[in-house]
Amino acid sequence: MRTFEPIKVGDWHHLVSAYGVFRLEFLSIGTSKQRYLGISYIKIGSAPVRNVVWVANRNNPILDESGTLAIDSHGNLKISGRGRSPIILNSVQAASNTTATLPDNVNFILRELNSNGSTEQILWQSFDYPTDTLLPGMKLGINFKTGHTWSLTSWRSHKSPASGSFTFGLDPNRTSQLVILWRDNTYWTSGPWHNGSFEYVSKFSHESKPQLRYFSDENEKYFMYTVDKSIAYSRYKILPGGRVLESGDIPTPFGACSKDPWDERRELGVPRRNCQTVEILILR
Repeated sequence: MRTFEPIKVGDWHHLVSAYGVFRLEFLSIGTSKQRYLGISYIKIGSAPVRNVVWVANRNNPILDESGTLAIDSHGNLKISGRGRSPIILNSVQAASNTTATLPDNVNFILRELNSNGSTEQILWQSFDYPTDTLLPGMKLGINFKTGHTWSLTSWRSHKSPASGSFTFGLDPNRTSQLVILWRDNTYWTSGPWHNGSFEYVSKFSHESKPQLRYFSDENEKYFMYTVDKSIAYSRYKILPGGRVLESGDIPTPFGACSKDPWDERRELGVPRRNCQTVEILILR
């Protein structure tokens, strides 16, 4: 995708990753007519399933099928729609020679190019603005230089990708633990990270073997996970009710507080002392 090369919803155009597993497109959620620019995992089978893993305009939908994604004459990546001001995705000053790509790691990237076609710099990337889903290579943490944080925020409901009440990320007090916040109140904590594990979380997954890494220096602090290349699709997703699921829609040890039907079948071993009393408020 180069300058002035739009994705136009009316024509149902989209960008597809190299192996055809992920797709960037404008989409609707449920029966709503509102349109969102999103990235979906497409599970091919007798009944294809779309799992939305990222949404660009979650709090600012387009009201009809007039949406376009394009790189303008200034090199900015923007979403436009009928009767509305455009949404400019990149905050870094762009150049005229830019390109946007969707590689297989699902990180939608806007790059500035040199005259020979090589990459000068990355101007913007979707991994810096996750929604409710953590993918391999994404960060949960903070950049101390810019103040930018990487965290997940739940959807408002299963029918609306607008920002919900739960946030999953690094402890805002900058300790080495992950937390889930409910409206800025601590809902769940992992306990501090020590020797490759969290105090309250004995394992990270029930279906795969993710490698979780913690990094900290004077510039940034974050958690990131990777998986074996043989695993086609891996993700952690925070639900509107505060639970975190992995790619097979299996509850994970993260956020294991809410009293739902999964509780009777979990094998989590997570002490209740890392869950706070705000859980009684989640349905209000």
